Amino acid sequence: MQLTMKNIPALFVYLLSLIVIPYSLKGQDSPPLFSNDLGEWKDLGFSGYISMYVADSCKLQDSICVRSCFFIKFKIDRNGNLKNISENVDAPKNLANAFKKAIFTTNGHWKPALKNRKPVTSIYLIMPVYVNLQACPPESKIDDSMYKSFTMLHNYNDNTSIEGEVCIILKPAMLVSFH
Repeated sequence: MQLTMKNIPALFVYLLSLIVIPYSLKGQDSPPLFSNDLGEWKDLGFSGYISMYVADSCKLQDSICVRSCFFIKFKIDRNGNLKNISENVDAPKNLANAFKKAIFTTNGHWKPALKNRKPVTSIYLIMPVYVNLQACPPESKIDDSMYKSFTMLHNYNDNTSIEGEVCIILKPAMLVSFH
């Protein structure tokens, strides 16, 4: 088939269907929604709230020398509660725990996914986390697990894999500090 101006709309519809259809094939009409009603960071959205919560409550950024990217996956059950939360293999433990603790504070602040207008457990939501903390003495080397963790997107510490799963990738959360 030769690409012409005439068949570009058909190509666009086909490509769009590759994105939209898999979600509906999982039997969900709409994804879970974060209610955005948590205190002073309520206007920042889910990832913004998580980033600010970790930066405000965790003093790790003052003493860690690390640059990393890791992923946290979870589901929202039919009651709007968190379920099956886990970080990918090789994620920095202290940082992953800080971000998981922040995610747990959103428990009960979600509207569940819907199927036929009835609440259902969601497919996996995956939140990328980017960390760049450089509280390093001049002679120390930054622990750079950025690329290693990125390649482990499919494998998680709860011995599950999302290989072949339909997932929703959320906006990344970030923790950045330059000293």
